[in-house]
Amino acid sequence: MGAALAANCREIALNKASMQIHYHGMGYHRSHSKDLHKNRFSEPGRAYLVTTSCQGRKRIFSNPVLGALVADEIRTSDQADRTSTYAYVVMPDHLHWLFQLRPRQSLSSVVRRVKGRSSYRVNQSRHSSGAIWQTGFHDRALRAEESLETLGNYVIHNPVRAGLVADVDDYPFWDLMWQRRDGSIRG
Repeated sequence: MGAALAANCREIALNKASMQIHYHGMGYHRSHSKDLHKNRFSEPGRAYLVTTSCQGRKRIFSNPVLGALVADEIRTSDQADRTSTYAYVVMPDHLHWLFQLRPRQSLSSVVRRVKGRSSYRVNQSRHSSGAIWQTGFHDRALRAEESLETLGNYVIHNPVRAGLVADVDDYPFWDLMWQRRDGSIRG
């Protein structure tokens, strides 16, 4: 293969199924386009782990009043029968949320509603405007054989692994459906 052709091949970009694959030498990487999750599949009754980050990874929820607003919107989603939350933790610059999607709900609409309502309330509280959350979110549908208890415990221990607290009970913004904050098991 000629040198010019080889150089051109390294930078070939293919757009396939709303995902761009850029070839760089022998390896490749994927860059997410705006349409990557346009056809995201939602399955009511399935458990999902969703992670979403603050705009610019700003530590907005270091302010306890603002972190409480996000936790409140998660509870509101459960009360409206859009979700059944297993576990969540509101970190200073992101959210991890493990929940079951309820009937007649889509994953994107549920996450969009929680992010939108919490953004509105945070901006009201701060007397400001603008984006609170980054566009989009990462989701993972859980397989039937995965342990919700193991994953839920992993989620709520994020503040400990991040060095924010020595014990999860010292962190204010988490919940685990089968454990009370005092460590006892919910009946």
